[in-house]
Amino acid sequence: MASNSITEQIVQDIVTTLEAVESIKTVAREWPTMDELKRTPITQLPKVAVVHDLPAPIDVTPTTPGQSRSMSDFPLTLFLYFQSATKSKTAISLVDDMWAALLADRQRGGLAMDTTIKPRAMGDFSHIVACKIDVTVRFLHANTSI
Repeated sequence: MASNSITEQIVQDIVTTLEAVESIKTVAREWPTMDELKRTPITQLPKVAVVHDLPAPIDVTPTTPGQSRSMSDFPLTLFLYFQSATKSKTAISLVDDMWAALLADRQRGGLAMDTTIKPRAMGDFSHIVACKIDVTVRFLHANTSI
């Protein structure tokens, strides 16, 4: 991903937004391995890993001869890891904090048209619980870049 592309700016906005959530201790841009999770100190939990796929165009609009703009959905997945002690209460509280922060600016500082969030499954891994949250950011861009 180009360092100043719209998608990179969107990812950075999501990371910055999550870093400002007081209940989250660590935000990473990659998926931790199981060994890394097992070695993660409790002081670094809750941890969120922000991973993304490529944007999917959903509409193309001609602007001038030979030029056009695309509307695309940019799928991101947030993996939330936390201690398994009070699983459901903690999960609801953390997801609520993330939800509020991410939807406070659905346009990601003017980069996007909308942001949607869909919490998914939760699972136990040793002393850590993982929760998956799908985020979709809809944005406009030139057909020459994403």
